[in-house]
Amino acid sequence: MPQLIIRKKSSHYRVIPFTDSLRIGRDNDNDLVLDSREISRHHAQIQSRAGDFYLADCGSTNGIWQGEKKITHTRLSNGFTFHIFEYFLTFVDDNSTSSVRMDRQGRQSVEKTIVFGMESFLPETWRESKKKSRQLDLLADMHLLDRTDTEPEFLDQLLLCAIRSGNCSSGFIATHDRKGELIYRATHNLPPAGTGFTADQDLIDRAISSATVVYNRHSQDYTVILCAPLNIGKTVEGCLYLTGNMEQGQQIKELQTTIEILVLYGSSLLERIRTRIQAHQKRQSFRDTLAAEKRTIVRSKTMLRLYEDIKTIAPINVPILILGEPGTGKELVASALHEFSNRQGGYIALNCSAIPEGIFESELFGSVKGAYHGAGNKPGKLELAHNGTIFLDEIGDMEIALQPKLLRFLENNEITRLGDTRVKTLDVRVVAATNRNLEEKIQQDSFREDLFQRLSCFILRVPPLRERREDIEPLIRYFLRRFADEYNWRQPTIGKAVLKKLESFSWPGNIRELKNTVLRLSVEARGKAISMDTLMQVGPNFAGDTEHRVSPRPNLEEMEKKYLRNTLETTGWNISEAAKIAGIARSTFYQKMKKYRIIMPRE
Repeated sequence: MPQLIIRKKSSHYRVIPFTDSLRIGRDNDNDLVLDSREISRHHAQIQSRAGDFYLADCGSTNGIWQGEKKITHTRLSNGFTFHIFEYFLTFVDDNSTSSVRMDRQGRQSVEKTIVFGMESFLPETWRESKKKSRQLDLLADMHLLDRTDTEPEFLDQLLLCAIRSGNCSSGFIATHDRKGELIYRATHNLPPAGTGFTADQDLIDRAISSATVVYNRHSQDYTVILCAPLNIGKTVEGCLYLTGNMEQGQQIKELQTTIEILVLYGSSLLERIRTRIQAHQKRQSFRDTLAAEKRTIVRSKTMLRLYEDIKTIAPINVPILILGEPGTGKELVASALHEFSNRQGGYIALNCSAIPEGIFESELFGSVKGAYHGAGNKPGKLELAHNGTIFLDEIGDMEIALQPKLLRFLENNEITRLGDTRVKTLDVRVVAATNRNLEEKIQQDSFREDLFQRLSCFILRVPPLRERREDIEPLIRYFLRRFADEYNWRQPTIGKAVLKKLESFSWPGNIRELKNTVLRLSVEARGKAISMDTLMQVGPNFAGDTEHRVSPRPNLEEMEKKYLRNTLETTGWNISEAAKIAGIARSTFYQKMKKYRIIMPRE
């Protein structure tokens, strides 16, 4: 089944399966409703024709765009991405992750995805006359309800709003327990138990069975008892019960409509609160799972949202581009994409900047004996990643001459080993990452725009450490524990003042720089407490005002050169150990030493 992946500003991914057609627009009769004034009422439509899917503009005001190109009608291919205002949509024709729902007539159907505001609950006549005080009071109550966070608080507030809107004197909200009995969840001005108060059970039964607002009215004393069902989804979970005296001239139908609107909106909010609580519990469980199994430290909302997006898009077999500054953990994101994809093959990583141009093609595609001097029959990284994932790190540094060959594989999934004529078809998920500005490189003609379009079906941005400071302390404690286990020394303690200073630092080298700093602190402390004196001995940047010390920042090459030298000094110029700490191959470390003319000191 085809799917449409919708995201807003490179986050908040949603997967929307459909069958033969999908209507997109602002009005509620669309299959995908985008709640923005910049979106036309009926903006666009996807339709199936002769086995292919086509995207068409429905005469919208702001149009459909692919990059800077405006689209009126086009055939969709797997991974095709377009945007409507701030929404980015990717078409995927992949059956592996979709599910079909059947309607009552046994036909395939798709549940609508709708984003709505509170004014959509008001009748048309009310929307036209919102300036009347009663309607404004009701809207104010609805805004008040929208600010509650917990279910008990929400039910208390809903009851008070209903009593105020209906000018009632007392009431309650009750929901069914596991035995099906109604239990009070919120009450207002009810007589104490045993004083003769009895709810109208017949009225309650009528409200619940009919799923509508019902009432009894006593003409002699103008007393009104009103009962409204409390629906969560398609289930009636309980009721709202009100009693009061009608004012002279007040219309019961008007009161009935008011309470019906309030309860309808309240029911949707209650469902949203429960969903939010469940999502929070899932996030906590997800966070614990990442920390325990993936050794990934996630505490900030930004990173948690990123990993939720990873979990959403991981099963969809299209290329993904990961963007982020050096040292932010892009390789961990790529690994998580593979873990959550449930692909049966392996995870193969290839650093595009670490392999010389002359042998890069054979590394990627493989070779046969005699292809070049010293060549043997060797599978490339793509073959090794068959049925799995290949991670192309530093894709922005790939030579322009090699880019068409990678593009060809992305288009047809076929490779030919260097020196061979046989063609092999592979099933490989391609994940690429870079810290470069690829759009600038496209303008400089050093990166192909068509390759960028193929790689960027999904874009994940990894935030720098300075934008997720909540992660700094747990990362520090994780590295302290890890180094103690790895080097068999006692784990040092760390004071609050030191943690505060480390948390305030801007960390231009991100997690990689933090990791190396913690390693130096551990070596300096020798199992004792890490104090402010220890911190000052490790680096002058931590003395005084951190923000002024690190500005202006050195360029990336200066940072890398300094980082390599500091790592070598930390390890006593042991290149193997330094390469291990830097997370790169020993040969790559040698190349970088040569590049920056870092010479080992004579003994």
